[in-house]
Amino acid sequence: MGARRVPLERPLVVIAGYNDPGIAAPFFKKTFGGVVTNPQWVVDVTPDGSTFDEFRKQLLDAVDRAFGGGETTETIEVDVVALSMGGLVARYAAVDDRQQHRQRLKIARLFTLSTPHRGAKLAWVPTFSAVQKDMRPGSQFLKRLPHPDYPVYAYARLGDNIVGEENAAMEGQYPWWVANRPMEDAHLACYSDPRLLADIARRLRNEPGYATWPPTAFPK
Repeated sequence: MGARRVPLERPLVVIAGYNDPGIAAPFFKKTFGGVVTNPQWVVDVTPDGSTFDEFRKQLLDAVDRAFGGGETTETIEVDVVALSMGGLVARYAAVDDRQQHRQRLKIARLFTLSTPHRGAKLAWVPTFSAVQKDMRPGSQFLKRLPHPDYPVYAYARLGDNIVGEENAAMEGQYPWWVANRPMEDAHLACYSDPRLLADIARRLRNEPGYATWPPTAFPK
């Protein structure tokens, strides 16, 4: 794909996960920017703060700075690739809540890697973090997130002891999954898994992905 680049159809926003030190989003930007002719359309966001409201504002501000051209009630239309918590940030930013927020993120397609759509397996650990509490299965925050009105392409790796691969897709669905790679943490290293990134890259280029519908059930 890098040898035969094609243009992105629309801007792409790539989002890192919880407590990311600034690694995943720049990696996404370099990876996906390297297979398109308009890499300037890729903007990376690393959430930094203590609440999902702060993360939402950071995301919307980044889109506005990079692309502008949106409306009063929503941004320009974008595709989103998000790691872990970043997928929840994107979904929250896309909620139409005009009483509390000026804009919403207009998402065309959302691609998530190990996002705790149904909560994170390890979020039960005692904490003062409001964000971590919001990612607990059954939290009020997760209950307030409506079912997306845009396509969600969910990916995961088996053996994810942080989120749990069973939580990485919308209710009643499986993510597209691959086995973990040797000597890697199934969750922490999923952002760099070439099998997942190749499928996403092809879809961003409007080419057929490698994975097929429907996603396969987990092995027993």
